[in-house]
Amino acid sequence: MNRSDGYVTVVVPFYNAEDTLHRCLTSIESQAWHDVSAILVDDGSSDSSRSIAASFADRLGWQLVCADHRGLGPARNEALDRVRTEFVTFLDADDILLPSGIESAVQTAHSTTADMVLCTNHRVGWHGLPSQLPGLAWVSTVVPTVNLRAYESTCLGHYTPTSRLISSKLVRERGVRFRLTDHGEDTVFNVESWVHSDVISACRTPFYLRRPHGRKTPGLTDRRGTLSAVFNRLRAVKMVADIADRHRLSFVRWHNLHVGLGHAFENICMLPVQLRPRGLALLEKSLIALELRPGEEEEYLGVSIGYLRRLDPATVDRVQCRYWVYSNRLERGVRVTPDFSREPWAAQLSSR
Repeated sequence: MNRSDGYVTVVVPFYNAEDTLHRCLTSIESQAWHDVSAILVDDGSSDSSRSIAASFADRLGWQLVCADHRGLGPARNEALDRVRTEFVTFLDADDILLPSGIESAVQTAHSTTADMVLCTNHRVGWHGLPSQLPGLAWVSTVVPTVNLRAYESTCLGHYTPTSRLISSKLVRERGVRFRLTDHGEDTVFNVESWVHSDVISACRTPFYLRRPHGRKTPGLTDRRGTLSAVFNRLRAVKMVADIADRHRLSFVRWHNLHVGLGHAFENICMLPVQLRPRGLALLEKSLIALELRPGEEEEYLGVSIGYLRRLDPATVDRVQCRYWVYSNRLERGVRVTPDFSREPWAAQLSSR
């Protein structure tokens, strides 16, 4: 059945989340906005998660999709193919939605005709108290596409798809999907959906609370320390760089290389010792494919090299030498930092 005019689908993928799933789904049922449905995707759980989800689905008329264990990206795509409502949002199985969040986000979307509404994202800190994640404190009410480049840094503050309301029409007509299994799949989805949005709005009503129990639950993305994690992270860096280049989004490219390569280095450090040479080989090939520009090589190597200090010094020297050889643009010992002072978002960064 097709539903529109304010109806929202909450997509909840889960894998062995029996400790947190009931509280997660209760937060959807308790929303002040009643035109809410959910698509629950069991990614091959072996605990009681499926029976918990089935109890909510049977009672509330939600959809329950049972799939093989393939990862977060494919699980979310299974749900996106079934969405028939005006809006969609995503909720992780160890997080909760705050009671008035969806209501305020829908009202904001309707009043501003937005394709996407960026919402507040809170997390439980070390002392169990909610603290707001960075990214929304200095966002404007409406971010029109004509000024897209001026708001690159604002939108990148929302690095997860779970703290936003997205037009299902945009996702469907533009073919926006999660292109990777995990480790970077959310960044690619966020940037792709963002560049296709005509209007992006912001809503400051408390919307999303991460890990209300104060710790991370192992789940769909718990694949760190594997070659798959390294490979997907590097693929995500390349995909986002390509999108940024097509749309001339210099801050997206800078942020993507700055953060994405750092995560890639970190994932390599988590590999077992016998797999690190293969991880480094993947990194070397990716650096060639990225076609780094003059001034970028030393910048991103310098940011990421701290992760590699966890390895033996010989490995660090090896990566440094190969990095410089393959880039073929930078003489050893010369440091060049990109100059973004004339970019439209520079003033925002300096006033944070």
